[in-house]
Amino acid sequence: MGYKRTKNGICAAVLAFALAAGSMAPLQPVQVQAKTSTAKKTKKTTKKKTAKKSDGSKILLDRYKKEESRYLVMAYVGTKGKRVSVRSTASSKGKKLHSLQYGDAMVVNPNRIRKGKKTAWVPVYLHHKKNTGNKKYGMWKTAYIKATDIRLSVLDMTKMVNKYNKYSAKAIRYGLKYLGAYHENGGIRNGVQYGTNMRGGVACSYFVNRCYRAAGKSMPPSFMSAILAACKRVRQSEMRPGDIIFYYDGGTLGHVAIYMGNGFMISASGHYGQHYPNGGICIKRVNYGSRGLFNAKIGRVKT
Repeated sequence: MGYKRTKNGICAAVLAFALAAGSMAPLQPVQVQAKTSTAKKTKKTTKKKTAKKSDGSKILLDRYKKEESRYLVMAYVGTKGKRVSVRSTASSKGKKLHSLQYGDAMVVNPNRIRKGKKTAWVPVYLHHKKNTGNKKYGMWKTAYIKATDIRLSVLDMTKMVNKYNKYSAKAIRYGLKYLGAYHENGGIRNGVQYGTNMRGGVACSYFVNRCYRAAGKSMPPSFMSAILAACKRVRQSEMRPGDIIFYYDGGTLGHVAIYMGNGFMISASGHYGQHYPNGGICIKRVNYGSRGLFNAKIGRVKT
């Protein structure tokens, strides 16, 4: 039988015979497509998982959903040299509003905590910005801090009582009403007294003085040295809520604050910025920035 080769060198007769015998089935490209499709799906899944992880590990905040009239839940930076972003939404894509450093603290908004639901972001109050929306979320606007970037602590305001100082709890509560107000250096300049407005610019010594006067305690003039002279000195190990911390910078009195308990204090701060949350009337750890109890004196208001 005669035959001739095809262009590809395949015998046409043999090819025809093989096809007729069923020994050679047509190619099935379906499997190749399926693999390609699976690979694409796997790739997409990996991307989604990575995106979730980028916002940090999720935690349950149920135990921090506390009654605001009694508890203050604090979110603070507990690592030296660390910078933490405060964002407008619960996402790393949210607008960066502030940057916190070692010892900075903000009050957690318990109204934004959803019971039984884990979250990667902790809601905190912006005490310098009033909430004009739904009041069920609190009087102040809310921002968010990544849960893995901060530490949480609870302050029980019923325990801000000092048996050695009957004015302590009232003085602290009065100061808390002004959280978010900005700081202004005190003194008289061009015949004008500065740093005496609790809402529109207050100095640290005036803040302490005003809190205690509001609590019913007569205080000396608003100078740090005068307040120190009027206090009874106590050891740091004996420090109680309401005691006054006098920070020294290079041997000179540089700042004064009221101790709240559990390692926190409230003051009108201007060392790291004059506006909330880095400065102004704010809450910080007693050791913050470059300052700390290692270079401070503790005074107790005499009763």
